[in-house]
Amino acid sequence: MKQLSLISTLTAMFFSLILLLPSTAMAADIQNIGVMNRQQVVAAYPGIQEIFQQLQDMRTAAQNDYNTKSKGLSDDKRKTLNDTIAQQEAQKEAKLMNPVENKISAAVKAVAADKGLTIILDAADVVYGGTDITNDVIAKIK
Repeated sequence: MKQLSLISTLTAMFFSLILLLPSTAMAADIQNIGVMNRQQVVAAYPGIQEIFQQLQDMRTAAQNDYNTKSKGLSDDKRKTLNDTIAQQEAQKEAKLMNPVENKISAAVKAVAADKGLTIILDAADVVYGGTDITNDVIAKIK
């Protein structure tokens, strides 16, 4: 009877240990999560205000172009014109913003590697926890 009780106790302890191991492993992984305020990083990017102004000017010019060229066109031709202008606008925007995104991405990867972080989340999506790397990323992009 005592042997059966001992086996039951040991079995219960074994299963309790197994149940605790994943949470211990998850706790270790949580320490490898970084957070970054993406809006703050973009706002701190050198020359970003000029890029935003170029984008705004481009959008205004595209709207004026559409307004001028769409007069008297059928609905189908207006849609085609709108699609063409929107595609051109998207290409120009990508040309301006891709270098910004690439530099920020490289800075995030470098800071994450330096700090031993495996996951970086936008701070807007995090309620609590994580290592804030916003200022480190800003320092890297300047």
